[in-house]
Amino acid sequence: MVVAAAAFLLALRLRRPWLAFMGAVVAIPFLFFISGYPHPIGRFGGPITLFANFASAALLRAGKRQLAMVLLVPFVIVGSVLAYIVITQDRPTWAIPVYRA
Repeated sequence: MVVAAAAFLLALRLRRPWLAFMGAVVAIPFLFFISGYPHPIGRFGGPITLFANFASAALLRAGKRQLAMVLLVPFVIVGSVLAYIVITQDRPTWAIPVYRA
């Protein structure tokens, strides 16, 4: 996810469409993985984000940089929601116990 986001950032900054396509390709395994999540952000967000990533790369190639940036919004939303879910999850019961005095 981080590598794909960095590739998209550099692609938009340097106006290199091949970097955007590489970012979209790098994001494929992650997006297919989250497509199996029972949460709606995974079930619907994965395929929509995959399409939007490649559409963004194609628009960058056509010279429409602003629209390419807009199409990366689903990628940012999916990443943000999943990061929030991971950060706010309960501590696992099998974790190393913390001894408090």
